[in-house]
Amino acid sequence: MPNKALTCACNINFTERAALRQLFRNNRRGTNNGGASVAGRRLKDLPDDGSARTRLAQRMRLLKERAGDPTYVEIGKRTGYSRTALSGLFNGQTPSRELLQDVVQWLGGNPREWLALLDQVQREEGSQQESAPGPAEELERAREEIAALKLMIANPDDAGYWAERKLTAAIDQARSASDMERQASELLTQVQTQMRQLEDMRTSMEKNGDEMIRNAMTQATLSKERAQVVATGLIRDAENTAAHIVDRARAQAERIGADAQTYASSLHGRAGEQVDALLREADAVAADARRDADRLKARARIEIQRMVRDTQEALHRVGQPHIAQTLEQLLMDFAIGDIHPEDGPSGRHRRSALPASAPRPELTA
Repeated sequence: MPNKALTCACNINFTERAALRQLFRNNRRGTNNGGASVAGRRLKDLPDDGSARTRLAQRMRLLKERAGDPTYVEIGKRTGYSRTALSGLFNGQTPSRELLQDVVQWLGGNPREWLALLDQVQREEGSQQESAPGPAEELERAREEIAALKLMIANPDDAGYWAERKLTAAIDQARSASDMERQASELLTQVQTQMRQLEDMRTSMEKNGDEMIRNAMTQATLSKERAQVVATGLIRDAENTAAHIVDRARAQAERIGADAQTYASSLHGRAGEQVDALLREADAVAADARRDADRLKARARIEIQRMVRDTQEALHRVGQPHIAQTLEQLLMDFAIGDIHPEDGPSGRHRRSALPASAPRPELTA
């Protein structure tokens, strides 16, 4: 019988083993489940570092206060954990998943939400796996579990209590599994219904697609025939219109050519008369220009002679007769000095004779 009880006790989960460990501690200290609890320690001030671990500890303190602010001893009696582990949980140390889940569940919280917070803490600390306990801790835990099992064998009432808890947990799990199975069955039914609807839609779409393709081909054939008829008519109309336009253009071109010849003939006659008149006017203008040029040339020669004579007289007065003779020779070289006084102008422009004492200078080559 003891071996059978021990075998059954070995199949309980971790939470129940933790409770058994606490039961062993209580019996070792001389207390039981109904004994008086020891007052909890004062909580330390948490660091203001904004880390996920600190936020987890702050929220655990709030959950503890909402549950009536039980002491570590009271929480340890119900969950089976030591005051050291509980103190670390509420003072910013990273707990194990079992510790957090059991304490949160006893305090009335949702373990899933708190485990998600623990995952965030572990990601922030760069560790996705829990650190393995040391050999001494494993040995102490094994000793506590063995002692708890022995105590449970020695106290059948406590064994019944834990068996009832395990049965209740199993019933809850069975109910959850049944609910999940029912939901999965409903989901499967919905999926099957949707699959049948999709299959019907596919068949209908295939039929509609074939019908649409046949209609499109028929419409395309009819459209092609109508387009050929319309194109033939348009080509015939275009050819007729083009022939009519060519005829009209040819007739208009012939008429314009005849008008152009007539106008050119009339312009030729008027142009000849205008050219003759212009030639006569040009001859008259040229004769007038030659007469004006002759007059200007004569006046220029007379003016040059006057200027040279004035210069010669001035040179004689200053005693430079040889320069005056040089100017006289220049006049003769340019065919200006051969104008006689009787042929030249009168008055102040009349040529004055050089003094007899002024000999002509000899020009050398």
